[in-house]
Amino acid sequence: MTVLTRLAARLLPGLVADHAAAPPLGEVATTKDGRDITRGYVDTLDLLGPSDYLLLGRAGGDYQIYEQLQTDPQVQTGLMQRKKALVSKEWEVLPGKRRGQYSKAKAKQAAESLQAMLEDLGGESDTDAGEQAQPMPGWDAVSEVMLHGIFPGFGVGECLWQRDGREVVLDRVAVRKSRRFGFAPDGAIRLITSANPLGEALPRQKFWSFTNHNDCTDDPYGLGLAHWLYWPVYFKRADLKVWLTFLDKLGLPTTIGEFPTNATPAQQNKLLAAVRAVRSDSGIIIPQGMVVRLLEAARSGTADYAALHQVMDAAISKVLVGHSAAADATPGRLGGEDRANAVADNIIKADADLICGSFNVGPARWLTAWNFGDTVPAPQVWRRIASEPDLKPLAERDRIIMDLAAGCGQRLTVAYLTDTYDVELEPTTDPDPAPPAAPGAPAPTERVRAALRNALTPSADHAEPAVPDPQDQITAAEPDPEAYQAAAEELLAPILTALADGLTPEQILARLDEWYGALDDAALTDLLERGVAAADALGRLEVDDETADAPAAD
Repeated sequence: MTVLTRLAARLLPGLVADHAAAPPLGEVATTKDGRDITRGYVDTLDLLGPSDYLLLGRAGGDYQIYEQLQTDPQVQTGLMQRKKALVSKEWEVLPGKRRGQYSKAKAKQAAESLQAMLEDLGGESDTDAGEQAQPMPGWDAVSEVMLHGIFPGFGVGECLWQRDGREVVLDRVAVRKSRRFGFAPDGAIRLITSANPLGEALPRQKFWSFTNHNDCTDDPYGLGLAHWLYWPVYFKRADLKVWLTFLDKLGLPTTIGEFPTNATPAQQNKLLAAVRAVRSDSGIIIPQGMVVRLLEAARSGTADYAALHQVMDAAISKVLVGHSAAADATPGRLGGEDRANAVADNIIKADADLICGSFNVGPARWLTAWNFGDTVPAPQVWRRIASEPDLKPLAERDRIIMDLAAGCGQRLTVAYLTDTYDVELEPTTDPDPAPPAAPGAPAPTERVRAALRNALTPSADHAEPAVPDPQDQITAAEPDPEAYQAAAEELLAPILTALADGLTPEQILARLDEWYGALDDAALTDLLERGVAAADALGRLEVDDETADAPAAD
């Protein structure tokens, strides 16, 4: 069977199987061509409308109604907590990975380049001479403002690119208001202007955006936190309005003035002026025969405006930070704070993944393709959410264990040290120091090393021919079988015994002189010399055999 026949027999079944199991490619449940029954025909539209029924029903799709919710103190506090919690975590840039072959050196270089860009992202903008420069936000500030996109449902940032020699750099990111943008039916982002309310087409790889999806990815506008905050804020404001009226009535009863049936309009006006003066004047005068008295508010009502206010604040906190300790915790019951911290950590991680993930598949990938090529994986920007553990007590404990283990001839493994302390270790130039020897004793393995040097360094008495015959070398290196067996047993017996007893390689190396002290130097050198010569000759024969079997070149 020829090489071509064997290759075809091996590859053809796989190719046929791959063809039979070919996956269906392309998108089927599309939206822009009228196949989405939740939207209808949208392929003829220039601008796709949001699917938020609350936004459409209450404001006709105008996001300004959601911006008004931010005037509520509870809403603003919850948003700031999420933003500040995000930027309080340190960020890092890691080299990208991908399937298949790629240059890890270039991936690391791309990560270092992006790291430098993000560290240099802040500064001052270019202005005319003599004018005050406007500070440009750094990566933390950009992340904080960009995270506001979870409130309306999507966020948009414009990337301002610059040339630095042959490299494209990210000079700064200008985060824009979300309601200035819309989306075409095919998902392309558009800029809505007064001159073009249907949106202007924007250049590719210019705007970094993300969507806070709800139950599907068909709606590029997403569904933001404002959708869930609208009714709690609405009811809270209505409650405050009625509550203030109630307090006004309770704090100062309503003044009532009675006038006779035959009172003229002028007399009625005088009485009304006197009644109104009760709120601002300490003393009043009224015509004779007229009566002024106070209508007391009922004090036995069950209306509790404060309770409704607290319930709405708790609902707002749950939407924004995922937990409301005042509403959910039971007095005297432990664990409420732990649950709140766990939920907060999960939300922070989700926010970080949303911002960093959208940046990694957007600007980070564009920069890598421009500067290093499409074959280099894009770097990954992430936030370190988990708190750094305090390793000092653990290190002190491990030091005590290492001291105790050293007395028993044991030590901690390298795998344990790297996994526990997240450090990279490499072997030192010299092996681990052996136990201290007696004064005047030779260094460990000195005799064995000298024997190896004698075996590997040809002397004048052992000069080799210019072109030695490998078969002759093997024959010359072969000792008497009985002598070889006896020497091998003597040489290997201590090592095999030590391995059976569980000694480490370092401990075995340190005790070689102790075991081989009685072995004759000439016998040891001769044995090693013959072994090295035989191994060298065997390698030459294997190379000659492979060369002889190789097909001749045309």
